Amino acid sequence: MKRILFLLLVCGLTLWATTALAEELTLDQAVQLALKNNQLLQAAQQDTAAAQWGFRRSISGWLPHASFQWAWEHPDPRTFDRADQGFRATQSLGGAGTGTGTSLTGTGSSAQRTLYRDNYSNQFQIVQPLFNASTEYLAIRSGSINERVARLTELDQALQLTRNVKQAYYAAAQNYALIGVARESLSLAQESLRLSQARVEVGQAAQSEVLRWEAEVANAEGALVGAENTYSQAMMALAHLIGASYDQKYELTALPQNVTPAELATAEQSAGAGAQTPLSVDRHPAVAAARGNIDLAEVEYERTWGSMLPSANFTYTYDWQTDDTPWPHGVRSWTMGVGVSIPIFQGFGAVTGMEQTDHQVSSARLRVEDVKRTLLQQAYAARLNLHAARVQVDSGQKAVKSAAANLDLVKSQMEVGIATLLQLLDAELTRRNAESTLITAMANFHTALADWEYLTAQAPAD
Repeated sequence: MKRILFLLLVCGLTLWATTALAEELTLDQAVQLALKNNQLLQAAQQDTAAAQWGFRRSISGWLPHASFQWAWEHPDPRTFDRADQGFRATQSLGGAGTGTGTSLTGTGSSAQRTLYRDNYSNQFQIVQPLFNASTEYLAIRSGSINERVARLTELDQALQLTRNVKQAYYAAAQNYALIGVARESLSLAQESLRLSQARVEVGQAAQSEVLRWEAEVANAEGALVGAENTYSQAMMALAHLIGASYDQKYELTALPQNVTPAELATAEQSAGAGAQTPLSVDRHPAVAAARGNIDLAEVEYERTWGSMLPSANFTYTYDWQTDDTPWPHGVRSWTMGVGVSIPIFQGFGAVTGMEQTDHQVSSARLRVEDVKRTLLQQAYAARLNLHAARVQVDSGQKAVKSAAANLDLVKSQMEVGIATLLQLLDAELTRRNAESTLITAMANFHTALADWEYLTAQAPAD
């Protein structure tokens, strides 16, 4: 007896410790954890940040470009000796000759070297783009489109993540509730089987009754194992979405048994959606992001067409004296001007590029239509699923109410001796089965509702 009490105490402490270690996790907390920790969403956020910096970078193409150029040159000894001899000859003439020309400037005593053993040149230059076939404008436009597409993609990723977290949470809550029902059903079926076997032994029941309850026990055992396995899978899926450890234990909020007024309003709204006018997903973030690819393809078409236009740049150059001193010094000079480049023949690159980008624009438009049709099909499916789940919830609630009333009736009949314990157990099992059906219907309703909320989401106006 003491050993049995000890084992019960150990089991109780183990159950208490397991429950105590489980962290409470509500649906809102799960969504917030996912929005904070999910790696796919973090990657989308990094893409948005990169696109924002890319847009800022595109603006720099229209700003002045300043550079400082420093160069070192070392001529071969033969060339330097020839230039040096010419320089010395010019100096010795004292103004009577012009020396060798290219290796010096001036005449006589005013002659200066133009070639040294080591030659250093220093130059500062500013280039201001004036018109480069709209290259700068198209770069800014492309950067702006990329930023918008990245923001829409991030929004769509966040909406998808929210939907997936809700569905995984409801799946886990559903199967946790089904585990409890399955355990109670298994216990009732085992008790009914025991009573049936006892009735058969005393000749009060046929063997078919025993076989029936053996089948009920087997079904209850299979349902319990299935619910436990599906619950574990759903909890791992939820942990993956929220960025938690797969062995982390959570205590979830119980699956609601009734539809809230707000949820009911959404379900009724979805039932009427598309009745007067067709459903539309044109403003869904995924569609808006795909539409941005059309804009990018059109920018590339304009860029290819613009390559046939002239370009113009303003250039200002400031030079220092070239000699054997590395740093800027000596005689200074500056120049400024405008350079114009007019393309004449580019090997048909512009023409073939325009044909290429024209097909890319058509491809992008077709892909947008495919995205719209896919989302639209999913929206119609979600509407049907939401309506069916709503009806199933009503039916499940009625079944639970009727099964509970039947159970109360059997109990009252037992009190006056016109019902057996086996009939009571049968009524209990019927109520558990009705509860299981209602649990599944509620989970299906919230899963369909999460789908509908995602598919009817709209991108913010630009």
